[in-house]
Amino acid sequence: MGEEKYCISCGMPLRTPDDHPLGDTTKDYCKYCAKPDGSMKSFEEALSGMAGFLERSQGLKGEAAWKAAFFALTKNPAWKSYAK
Repeated sequence: MGEEKYCISCGMPLRTPDDHPLGDTTKDYCKYCAKPDGSMKSFEEALSGMAGFLERSQGLKGEAAWKAAFFALTKNPAWKSYAK
């Protein structure tokens, strides 16, 4: 079995074609980090989406969700340059 792949934007495991944007397994990011046309979202779009996800799934609120999202995203290859 090959090495497991992860989204370069958010770190989500990419296990099945359904995890990829438009089912395109050549993409190295997940469907949640993609725009409807399959292109990758900007950092700001990914940050907003991740903060919303953390609010809904982890119960984080406001600034805490944004800080956690920023920390999580900037650990991934696509956004390392945004780390402070």
